[in-house]
Amino acid sequence: MSLLPSVEQELMRVARAPAGGAAARGRVRRVGRRRLPGAVLAVAVSVVALLVGAGFLVALRGAGGGAGSVAQRTPPPRAGGGQFPGAPHTQRPDNGLCRRAPRNRYLPREVGCVSVRRADIVGGDHTDLLVLYARLGRRTSGGYLWRRFTLELIRPSGQSTRLRLGYTDAFPYIARIGNLNGVPGDELVLHLDDISSGDTYGIVTFSRGRLVLVRPLLSAGGDSVYKEGFTCGNRHRSVVSTTMVLLNSQPVDGRWRWSVRTYAWLGARLRETRQHSFVRRGLPGRRDTPAGAGCGRPTGATQSHPG
Repeated sequence: MSLLPSVEQELMRVARAPAGGAAARGRVRRVGRRRLPGAVLAVAVSVVALLVGAGFLVALRGAGGGAGSVAQRTPPPRAGGGQFPGAPHTQRPDNGLCRRAPRNRYLPREVGCVSVRRADIVGGDHTDLLVLYARLGRRTSGGYLWRRFTLELIRPSGQSTRLRLGYTDAFPYIARIGNLNGVPGDELVLHLDDISSGDTYGIVTFSRGRLVLVRPLLSAGGDSVYKEGFTCGNRHRSVVSTTMVLLNSQPVDGRWRWSVRTYAWLGARLRETRQHSFVRRGLPGRRDTPAGAGCGRPTGATQSHPG
């Protein structure tokens, strides 16, 4: 870099020399005869300086004007790189209370009862991170009371979307994961609540850039005189809900009225396409009240807690 001023001075000196005349030619000849090694050295220095200057310009272009092309060749690493290193672990409630979750970059502060799953929800060749957590309420001797739960979907790019769930009497959990509507990406079968007459479930799908709780909600289980169940048909992409009610003045093994509703997918909701009823004698068994048979892969949760 320090050679460039010397080269510029030498070029200016030659440019200012007389262009014609014998004396001038004689001086040039004398200089050529007496200082030939100096001229060769000047030429060599000029070549080296030009090469250094060219390299300097290329470096400047690569660092400045070519920044866009460099960014395209070496894109910045995506958040998590598709593997979500350091993702939180699933917690289990203790005696109906939550424990405070350790600080984690995938979680907001003051949350607990965390449930974590990985699945392809958006659709594509990557895996998304699903985190279900509760806001913590008042602290008690055994832990924290919980408030509303939130289901959050985190993509490998770092983008996220949240779905706030309604207030329930039980801990929600992800019961099944699978593709139910034929659109790329899996759906979630979410256990939302349970009461004496059965459990309430909801299907969550990703639609138009956000998580959607599909309506209507579904039920399974029941008590001595009222039972429900639902199944998913992968062949026709349908959901079938069955309600069984014991007729009046009948023993439990007497006559039950069955009402069967069939739903088809219409965007991010279920549209009823058929309904029929019949009467059948005998107490419905567990096989008649399934909690989402055929609705994806069970995640191992069998009780009312985050799985």
